[in-house]
Amino acid sequence: MAAQPVDAKARAQMKQWLDNWQRVGPILEAERLDQLRRLDDEESARIARDLVWPMGTLGDDRGGDDASGLVPMKDALRQLGTQR
Repeated sequence: MAAQPVDAKARAQMKQWLDNWQRVGPILEAERLDQLRRLDDEESARIARDLVWPMGTLGDDRGGDDASGLVPMKDALRQLGTQR
């Protein structure tokens, strides 16, 4: 399917969206970083666990890989801990 040409109205909308994002993006990023800095160790661990184990439990038997991704996750969390 060929791309449709962009008319002047669509181009103006895209420019407005980009202008808004340039203004709001840094504000949202600052808020995100502030929220990350305020996380305590327990909440950080819960979030990391939920990212690694989406079901939220260690005992579920969903099959999957050989858990080889846990070593890089452990290393990343260790490095994050030393940066605090």
